[in-house]
Amino acid sequence: MGIPGLLLRSSLRYQRRHYWQALLALVGTALGVAVVLAVDLANSAARASFELSAEQLRGTATHRLRSSTGGFPQSLYRTLYTQPGHPPMAPVINLDVNLPGQERHYTLLGVDLFSERRFREAYTAGVYDAQSLGDWLTQPGAAIIDSYTARALELAPGSQFQLEFGSRSYELTVYAVDDVVQAAGNHFVLVDIATAQAISGDSTHISYLDLILDAEDRAWIENRIPAGVELVDISEQVDGMVNLSAAFELNLTAMSLLALLVGLF
Repeated sequence: MGIPGLLLRSSLRYQRRHYWQALLALVGTALGVAVVLAVDLANSAARASFELSAEQLRGTATHRLRSSTGGFPQSLYRTLYTQPGHPPMAPVINLDVNLPGQERHYTLLGVDLFSERRFREAYTAGVYDAQSLGDWLTQPGAAIIDSYTARALELAPGSQFQLEFGSRSYELTVYAVDDVVQAAGNHFVLVDIATAQAISGDSTHISYLDLILDAEDRAWIENRIPAGVELVDISEQVDGMVNLSAAFELNLTAMSLLALLVGLF
């Protein structure tokens, strides 16, 4: 028998004599591998969910107008919208808000219903499917919430709930509950843009202006926007937001590999 055979027999004999050490080594290695796989799966799922959520929130928009100094001036939107030949555009107010009893932040979307059907029809369909359009436009504080929030807060159409933005509290009424399951469908509140401005306390600005542009429309917009307003490609913006999580994912991966190293040791 050669040296490799002797080493193998010696190792097996040692493991039989110290079987608890062999079992602990096997369990440690298995746990390390499991941690690496779990972290990799979690990173992949989180990245895919984030990308899908961003895609759903942007809808069919290809570009976005935003101000480099903060809120986008509503007066500029009116100027662009009233000019002949303007491309499809939709003003949006996007706020991070809190609901009493809920730990995580919610996304409040303030939209112009008549502009949104070409952009995010999945969200605005709830307005048309529920009651009359007149109720949505005339009922103060009308809001559409997702089914997860409705169950968590025991809300139904017609129920009232409190929403907090900064130090201010605002009362909304559930207009409808969105039962469509979407990646971005949980933890959102959809309101009319006028209601969103009342919540933000700023009636002269919106968060951004979504656009659907081809090459000709892009030139049309670029010739009419003032300094301080930038036109961004939404796909590039989404990629940039996704890349923000890269460092966090790298740290998790490094920690999982460290767990594997400890298990091997």
